[in-house]
Amino acid sequence: MNYLAHIALSGVNTDVMIGNFIGDFIKGNDYNNYPKDLKKGMLLHRDIDSFTDNHPLTIQSKRRFYEAYPKVGGIITDILYDYFLCQQWNKFYAIELNDFIAKTYVTLKLNKSKFPKEMDYLYQHLIKNDWFQRYQTQEGTALTLTEIGKRLKYPKDLGMAFHIVNDNFNSFEEEFSEFYKELLNFCNHFIDEN
Repeated sequence: MNYLAHIALSGVNTDVMIGNFIGDFIKGNDYNNYPKDLKKGMLLHRDIDSFTDNHPLTIQSKRRFYEAYPKVGGIITDILYDYFLCQQWNKFYAIELNDFIAKTYVTLKLNKSKFPKEMDYLYQHLIKNDWFQRYQTQEGTALTLTEIGKRLKYPKDLGMAFHIVNDNFNSFEEEFSEFYKELLNFCNHFIDEN
């Protein structure tokens, strides 16, 4: 899952959300250097990644990209699933997506002091290019994939992966819907238990 999903799955505690958002940038046991709720968010981030990487439905989605885009099927699927989250948002959340995005951008801005320095470039890029709004369209999501591919120096345009998505659209949509339902339950349980 990518950043929109990580934030949406964090519940209502701001520090859990910030910890989840910065989770990729906290290595090893460094989470122990943070206050309880930030730490909880970082551990939630890791559990979301593990749950996602090992789930049969996401593995099925990733496999469709392996032939045309070796080694990056997981990256494409993470971004693609944020696109499908936007498409199915009202199925899972009462708040309107655009309201959630606006609120999230304000929360991130107010909590920038908690981000590791290494995250500054990504955060600035996310805000400047309005990633969460972009994910609402195929064109915007494809543009994000293209930019990620360039940063990775990947030889093919990752944005072109949408031809695979559109050839298998119903399958991707169903896989995401079932998977996200399970992931949401998993995260709610994690938040309640920790």
